[in-house]
Amino acid sequence: NHRSQDELLALLYAQRQKIQQEIAHLQQANQIIENKVAQVQYANAVDFSELRLEYQPEERLVLSDPLVELDDQKYSQTIADHVRFCEKHRLNVGYPIGSIISQDNLLAGSLEFSYWFTKVADDYDGPYAFTKPAGWYVVGYYKGYYGTCPAIYQEMFAYLKDNGLTIAGHAYENSIVDMYMAASTDDYVTEVAIAAAGPDT
Repeated sequence: NHRSQDELLALLYAQRQKIQQEIAHLQQANQIIENKVAQVQYANAVDFSELRLEYQPEERLVLSDPLVELDDQKYSQTIADHVRFCEKHRLNVGYPIGSIISQDNLLAGSLEFSYWFTKVADDYDGPYAFTKPAGWYVVGYYKGYYGTCPAIYQEMFAYLKDNGLTIAGHAYENSIVDMYMAASTDDYVTEVAIAAAGPDT
């Protein structure tokens, strides 16, 4: 009868939806693993002694709330809120949390973070979406705990000056190997990319 057929269809539709959700979850898990494998391989090939100017494609990011004049408790809360937002919207595809230092801060000589960010799929267009512009970046790396980063910035500022380049945008600190992938803080690997402009860019 029609009622039993309707009930069967409802059951089948519910099962199909559940399977589709499970497939989406497995696809996300697989993407996370693939990206983390790629990060480890990339970290193994890093030359920590080299600074270079390279062209980078645009990337889609999700930002945190601004990190402006926050006390320690609120500062920590922003990163927790950012993680929860990404988890709630299933945006995590295996990339560690990074940070942005605004162009204004860089030009003022400040290395204070302006935002946390997470790299996401290119088609994400929801809240906190931000596009890291394609363009030329001075790129360097440092190994160890995050507090050791000021030295690499001084080297990068000197590189910019020596090569006739200027700061043309934000700095992006991209964790390649973080607390979830390293045995100790000494093994952390971070890439720093500062947007640059000059006569040949």
